[in-house]
Amino acid sequence: MSTPTTNHQPSEKTNPLAFGDSLSLPPGDADRVDALARALARVKASLPEGMSSYIESWTPGSTAIAPAVAAFCRDAVCSVAPMNKHTAHQVFAAVVSLVGWAHVSKGLPLRYRLVLSGEVLRQWQAATLKSGVLGKGTARNYRGHLLRVAHAMGVEIDASLEPITRTARTRPYSAEDMRRYVLWARTLRGSSRSRALSLLSLAAGAGLTSEEVVLVRGRDVLIEGGMWVTVGGSRPRLAPAIDAWRPVIRSLTEITPPDEYLFPRVYDGQNPAPHVGDWLNRLPHRPRLAPQRLRVTWIVEQLKSNAGNDELLLAWAGIDRGETLAGYLPFLGEVDATRRAQLIRLRTSVPLDKTRRISEDRDQKNDSAAHRGLGGRA
Repeated sequence: MSTPTTNHQPSEKTNPLAFGDSLSLPPGDADRVDALARALARVKASLPEGMSSYIESWTPGSTAIAPAVAAFCRDAVCSVAPMNKHTAHQVFAAVVSLVGWAHVSKGLPLRYRLVLSGEVLRQWQAATLKSGVLGKGTARNYRGHLLRVAHAMGVEIDASLEPITRTARTRPYSAEDMRRYVLWARTLRGSSRSRALSLLSLAAGAGLTSEEVVLVRGRDVLIEGGMWVTVGGSRPRLAPAIDAWRPVIRSLTEITPPDEYLFPRVYDGQNPAPHVGDWLNRLPHRPRLAPQRLRVTWIVEQLKSNAGNDELLLAWAGIDRGETLAGYLPFLGEVDATRRAQLIRLRTSVPLDKTRRISEDRDQKNDSAAHRGLGGRA
C-alpha cells in the first residue's frame, strides 16, 4: 500500500500561516468519537467562511487509502483551527507524512494518543531523515505542526525529541564586536556614515534584515510606549528597538525627512532599492560585517529579555515558526528544555495580525501624532 499524499493544494499562496482557537482536549478524549466530534464542531464554527468545507473536501492522493485514514487526517488538521488554505495545506502535509509512516507503513492503529506520541514521533523523525524522504528544514517544519496537533489533541510530548538543527547556525555578535562596528561607523563621513549607522541600529537594534533596512523611511520610526520601527517588504510588522540603540535611531530620524530613507539611496540614484552587500563591497576598508548576524544579535537579545513573550517575539521578528527561535536558545547558555518544547509548538498567528492592525491604524490618522513626537522627522 502506498503512502498517502495530499492532492488538494491551495490555489494561492498569499496568506501566511495563521491559526485560530485550537482544541485543548483532556488526555484520551481525542480517541473518544463523541467527545472529539463535539469539540471539532466548535472549532469548525469558528473558522473563516469556506475553511471548514475546504478541510472536509480534502482527499488523499491515493484512492487505495481507506476513508478512515482520510478522516483521521482531516480531524487532526481541523483540531488546530487553520485560518487559511495555505496553513491547512501545510498541516495536512505534516499529518500525512506521519500517518503514512506510522499507520500505512508500520501498521500502527489509528489512535491519536499512539500516533502522536513522543516515541512514534521520534521514530518517524529518525526514519524520514535517514531515508532522505524529508530534508532537515522540512522535517523541522512538519514536526512543529505535529506538536501543535498533539497539544490540541491532549497528547503531551516530553522534551527529549532529538533536535533537528542546521550544521552551521548563524551566530550573534558579541558586545565587543558591536562596539568595534559602531566605532568603525563613526569614522565614516556623509552618507556612508548614515548608511553604516542605519544598518547597525536597524538590524542589531530592531531585528531587520538587510533587505528591510533599505526600506525604512523617517516616518517609519514611532515613539509610542518605547521606540518601534514599521517594517515593510514581504513580512510587514512593527519591531521594537532595543534601548541601547534608540539614541542612534533617533539621531538618524532627526536628520532624515519623513519621506526619505534612513539608509540613503546610493551612488547616482539609478538603483531604487540599494543592496547593502553592494554598498559594503565598495567601501575601501570594509569590515567583516555580516548583516544576518546583526539581526541574529537582536533575536538572541530579545530571547534573553523576553522569556515570557516568545509568541510576541515571533511577530516582532517576522518569523512563522517557533522552532526557528528554538535554534538560537543555545546562545543563551544552558537550554531550558521546557521553553524549547513550548517554542517548537509556536506558530505566528494573532500577534502578526495585531502588529499590522496597529500600523494600519496609524496610517489612517489624519495627522501623524507619532511623527510629531520626533519633531516631524519620524
